Amino acid sequence: MQVKDCTGKKVGSLSSTGPVRLQSGDPLAELLAVPPELLDLTLDQFRILVVVHKTGTALLAARALGREQSSVQKQLNNLNDTAQRLIGESLVIKQGRGEPFLFSPSGDEAVALAENTLASWSGGIHRARRRVGTTITVGTTEFTIRFLGENWPAIQQDFEGREVELKISHVRTRDFCAKLDAQQVDLICGSFATERDQLPTLDYDFIEWHREGVALLANLTTRELPDKPVT
Repeated sequence: MQVKDCTGKKVGSLSSTGPVRLQSGDPLAELLAVPPELLDLTLDQFRILVVVHKTGTALLAARALGREQSSVQKQLNNLNDTAQRLIGESLVIKQGRGEPFLFSPSGDEAVALAENTLASWSGGIHRARRRVGTTITVGTTEFTIRFLGENWPAIQQDFEGREVELKISHVRTRDFCAKLDAQQVDLICGSFATERDQLPTLDYDFIEWHREGVALLANLTTRELPDKPVT
């Protein structure tokens, strides 16, 4: 019996006594031909590999991950064993006691692939949560993050009762529009300078000059705006 894809194209044949035989080059055939050793890898192992690459040793990676060093080392050994079977080269090379690991060329490539894979999955889940309304991401500059932190407890219970997760992301002033357009944040709590009746030009960043209490910037005269606060 012939096997066809959703477009009606023949991709293989089915035997009553054996598995489906797919034509070479078919995407499904390529998926079914993935080496079993590759399928045994986990996202957790990917994360461990990246953290070890960034920290340098299994001990520092274990501290960052909140795990035992032996657990991290075991996963590294598993990754090396898998790489030897698939590639013929280890990913991570252990040096002397206390010295940082070395990464082979295959190891560096695997780290890049692992980072991209984790970022892709995390980004996809985040976008899905935003689509169904279970995550709200608020962008903030360093000057308004304290304001958000002080006011979050007042609304936290209501958000959590609706099973809505609040995420706070630092955003530079010049990136306000780009972050909103890319839907990386849902709203922004920040500030920018502009003239009356003029659209702002967001091609600059606010920097901290000195820190004090709440201040108001205005173009009013002292007669119109007294220099002493009204209580």
